[in-house]
Amino acid sequence: MNKSRNPKDFWITITDGNNLFDAEFRAGAMARASELGLSAYFEDASGLSDNNRITPRSMAALTRMFIQRFPDILSYTSQPAITIGNKTYDNTNLLLPGRKFFYSGADGFKTGTTSLAGKCLISTAEKDGERTPPAFPPRCEYSQQSAGRTGKKQFEKKKGL
Repeated sequence: MNKSRNPKDFWITITDGNNLFDAEFRAGAMARASELGLSAYFEDASGLSDNNRITPRSMAALTRMFIQRFPDILSYTSQPAITIGNKTYDNTNLLLPGRKFFYSGADGFKTGTTSLAGKCLISTAEKDGERTPPAFPPRCEYSQQSAGRTGKKQFEKKKGL
């Protein structure tokens, strides 16, 4: 399941797996982002601060690196829903099977919402045995529906980053 409420997991690629507090995280994440050639600024480890910034191109590069390093993540991010105990949590990626903007081959990757950015989506897909570049709206959208619609159009045009 795509855990959009805990984006810290997504940033494990930047911090090289260290569990750091915010001040330590910020220093470590900024240094690692620089090493990886990313254009980003990190205020906190949760990813929920409106001061966190990353360019779409850097987010796409980070997504590719994350999948290369942790390929099993796709077995979780590709699930349309997950049940824990008696409660089912829907994945908010509308490109997954059974969802409104289903795209054949879509297998995740991340959604998230902040008050400043709005509803964001970065999605990946595999078609004919080839991984497409990560696709997402060039800016975050006001709704999950518009983010899903834009992501699907990008995959159809093969215009990921």
